[in-house]
Amino acid sequence: MSEPMTPPPAPGQKKKMSALGWIAIGCGAIAVLCILAFGGAALFVKHKVDKMGKNPTLAAAELMVRANPELEVVESDSDKGTLTIKNSKTGEVVTMNARTSRKASSPSRPRKGPPPWTAPPRERAARSR
Repeated sequence: MSEPMTPPPAPGQKKKMSALGWIAIGCGAIAVLCILAFGGAALFVKHKVDKMGKNPTLAAAELMVRANPELEVVESDSDKGTLTIKNSKTGEVVTMNARTSRKASSPSRPRKGPPPWTAPPRERAARSR
């Protein structure tokens, strides 16, 4: 006895994809989007690290300006080492030169006496008892 044969599908009728196939396509699409997002984030971080390595003083100043909501960066030129900043409340525009700012902030001679963050000798003695 032979089993009855099922007729082949009609030429105009297409075979439907199973649910597992659609799930696999969805997971693959999400994986591709995640890879693209991580790649874009990696390029962004690489660009910022390269900028920091070229002129760290300027990059740190620009980071601090961007963190302040009252200030905005008008122009940043890493070749010249300048940063133009605008105060959005007052409208004042200031150009900072990172090369001269770095030199001005370093002390010209060593400080005499104890460091300012240490306690006077009497207070140290009282704390140790």
